[in-house]
Amino acid sequence: MGSRALPWIAAGIVLGALLLVATNGTWWSRAQARLPWMLQPIFHDWHVVRAGLETYAAGADPLAMTGHPYNYPRAVLQASWFGGQYLSPVLAGLGLAAAGLGALAFALGRSGWLAAALAAGLMFSPPVLLLFERGNLDALVLFQVVTGLFLLVRGGKPWIQAGGVLLLLAASLVKLYPAVLLAAGVIYWSGHRRRWLLMALACFLALALWQQDELALIFRKTGRGVEASYGWAVAGSRLGVDHTIAPEMVGIVLRLSNGISFALLAVAALIGWRLRTRLGGWSMDPLDRGLFWAGAVLYVATFAIGSNWSYRLVFLLLCLPGLVAAVRGCGWRLWGALGLVLLVGTMLVPFESAPTTFYLIQATEWLLAGWLTVGAVAVLADRQAARY
Repeated sequence: MGSRALPWIAAGIVLGALLLVATNGTWWSRAQARLPWMLQPIFHDWHVVRAGLETYAAGADPLAMTGHPYNYPRAVLQASWFGGQYLSPVLAGLGLAAAGLGALAFALGRSGWLAAALAAGLMFSPPVLLLFERGNLDALVLFQVVTGLFLLVRGGKPWIQAGGVLLLLAASLVKLYPAVLLAAGVIYWSGHRRRWLLMALACFLALALWQQDELALIFRKTGRGVEASYGWAVAGSRLGVDHTIAPEMVGIVLRLSNGISFALLAVAALIGWRLRTRLGGWSMDPLDRGLFWAGAVLYVATFAIGSNWSYRLVFLLLCLPGLVAAVRGCGWRLWGALGLVLLVGTMLVPFESAPTTFYLIQATEWLLAGWLTVGAVAVLADRQAARY
């Protein structure tokens, strides 16, 4: 059995388990007993999307309705024109899971045994299971990002590259934060790729300016977690929730956390810029290189938002082939090895934990954000990497 098969086998097991849990009440009860964060009904987030589509098809705006749970961009509501509101939640949830798991298996099974084995094991990690159990549209974004990067890297024809950019733009319209990949891609590529990316980025920014009220509504209606979440604001929020600090101190702690996180990422970016000339010993396949900086940029950007549900940690898996290549290369071995330890530790920690463990994993996530910033900036700033 080749290494390519490992992530596909793991993906098949996860998809099969979802099918059993979604269609059999006994299996759901057994799964929920072991994973208490599971919600009923399964694929909860798709139910929210479906309710929004039904409301929009009836002529109302669910995003502007205070009591409506819908909190996605209005671009998603256009799926009602294609009958998205009639799609079975089970079918939709399994379809999203198949797309996301297939993207991970394809992206991570190509780079040798170590990357494939780590990827296969981490497909059973809490953040990955949370993503697919919720039926969240981040699974669709994962598919769009991986496929878009593949077309951009491997596409020899300009129209194929344009298709990859369109997928990244579509991901940005579904969840907003993938727009950072359009900006990073402008820095990374040249030629036709840069032109397509510039046009897509301009299109996204124009739509964002036109729909400023939409952004405000999304942020206002989006819930924030503490246990099953990550970002610079999570530790400070937990201090307030646990009453470890006085209520009036929470705002001060959060502002301080914001400043420290900005300084951390700025210093890490400066280090990455200085290390850009040492990339000769860090040899990566062009697609692995693209996946690495994409996964790192998405993690750092979402970390900088302040608070995100942990299912977005799935994008960290895109960094695996690059980190493994760093361990096998010259000059980046220690950085790659510690990066792998931080990544695996972040993915495997359960959502509910004692305060000591909780703050330890928060420190790990902060360090990982800085660590990946170093590598991402070094790769994006390399003048020889992708100038074609």
